Formats: sequence, structure tokens, C-alpha cells
Amino acid sequence: MSLICAVLMSLTGCMDKIVLVPRVDGMSIAEARKVLGEASLTVEGGGDVAAAAAGDCFVSYTEPPVGDEIKEGSPVRLVMAVEMPNLIGSIEPEAMETLGSLGFEVVVERAYDESAAHGTVLSLEPGVGMECTFDTRVKMTVSKGSELITCSVCMGKGWGYEYSDCDDDSFKWCRDNVQVSCKNCNGTGKVPRDENE
Repeated sequence: MSLICAVLMSLTGCMDKIVLVPRVDGMSIAEARKVLGEASLTVEGGGDVAAAAAGDCFVSYTEPPVGDEIKEGSPVRLVMAVEMPNLIGSIEPEAMETLGSLGFEVVVERAYDESAAHGTVLSLEPGVGMECTFDTRVKMTVSKGSELITCSVCMGKGWGYEYSDCDDDSFKWCRDNVQVSCKNCNGTGKVPRDENE
């Protein structure tokens, strides 16, 4: 009997204990480390953990995922995330610096906007407040300024004078000159930018 017990103890001692990956999404690195430690698991080092120092971040998900059965003492990768900061209205270089510090790949698109100054951020995809992991590709739309510029014919007034023939050769304005709408801008004082570039 004692021999059987000794064999069983020997076999069970050699078997790896299996544990479940606990839920740590939404936690900070410190909180996640504590929970994983209590489950006899370790945190796998890597870029996400190192990049977490860039700002306020939290665990997005784990690899292996929550609920998976793994050996006690196994490493678990924490995939960290941040909320997309509100950079709408900021200037392009500042936004690029902020997004770059978070490890995001940024693709810049440009669009005309009648109210936003040239070089200011109009929109971000993913949007402000969205959860983004450090390898997220961000589309940032930046203003090219107004699509319309001042008409060079009427200097933005929208009108001009239609000259009539004078009775003499003095080239002075005559009383019968008439103010008319500018034909170049149809009286708006503005013309599309690409027509004057």
C-alpha cells in the first residue's frame, strides 16, 4: 500500500498543474500582474508592456485569452491599450508627436475645410475615446484650409465698375459708370483655389 502511495505521489508531483487565465482586461499593468501572480502565472515581457509607460493605459486583452487552460507558471502576454486622445483642433506636428509617442502608425489625409485653419486636425479614425492598442493604424485628417480664395479680379468685393465711353479723352470716371457683379466670381468675391494656383 505504501508503495502505491509513493508511486502516486511521485506521478502527481511530476504532472504540471493546470490553471485558467484570469480576466484582467481594463486593468493597469500593476493590477494585472497581481491577479496573474495570484493565479500562479507570470507576465510576458514585450513591447506592449514597455510602451505602456507612454501614457495612461490598460489591458485590452491577453494571449492566451481569458479562460484558457495553461500550465502553472506560464507567461501571459498583456496587450495594452489607451483611449484615443482628443486632438481635434490641434496642429498637425503636435498631434503627430502625441500619436507617435503612443506607438501608433499614422496615415495623414488632407481635406478642405471652410472653418478650420490650414494644418489643424479635423478628425481621427479610430475616434476620440476609442480603445486602441499600441499597433493601431490611425487615419488623421488635416485641414488644407478654405477651398475658396479671394477673387483677383474684384479683390474680394464681388463687384466692379462697367466703364462707359466718355465724351472726352481725360480717362476720368464718368457719371454713367455702373457698378456690376464680378463675372469672374459671380459676385461672391471668392473663387475655387485650384483655378488660381
